[in-house]
Amino acid sequence: MSEGVLDYALVAQEKVATEQNALGMLITRLCEQHQFVLVDEGNLEALTQASGDMVLLLTEDVVRSPETWDVAIVLPEILKLFGGRLKAAIADTENSKKLQARFGTTRFPAMVFLRDGEYVDVIQRMLDWDEFVAEVTGVLEKPIGRAPTIGIPVRNEVASSCH
Repeated sequence: MSEGVLDYALVAQEKVATEQNALGMLITRLCEQHQFVLVDEGNLEALTQASGDMVLLLTEDVVRSPETWDVAIVLPEILKLFGGRLKAAIADTENSKKLQARFGTTRFPAMVFLRDGEYVDVIQRMLDWDEFVAEVTGVLEKPIGRAPTIGIPVRNEVASSCH
């Protein structure tokens, strides 16, 4: 491998590490300054037992999903706009990937909305401000539902003649 290619690879690795560290610092800031709860496998169940409306931000490596930055920065403003109605939680990239299947998200960043610990809806991208406000308003008016996870709900409305 040529020295130039090796230098480029080292610079790229340093950039990724710096951006991941910066995301970690942003998550810490959100928890300290905006009372976000940091979610991991150990406290997820307790979190889903909480009453009221909550938004759980699932994050991704900012190199693969730069929108993660945008949503993480805008979300505290959304919380302010709704006057404390929403509590907030955030998962780092490792825990977000573990939670992805549970909530049926297909892309990051994803804002999973819960009410009294039950799934309501998800927003899976960054939006323009007005669109963001309208989407969150709509989510807060929705009833509790079923997360779009893998699988088909089984209903036995008609007796089957199959054996």
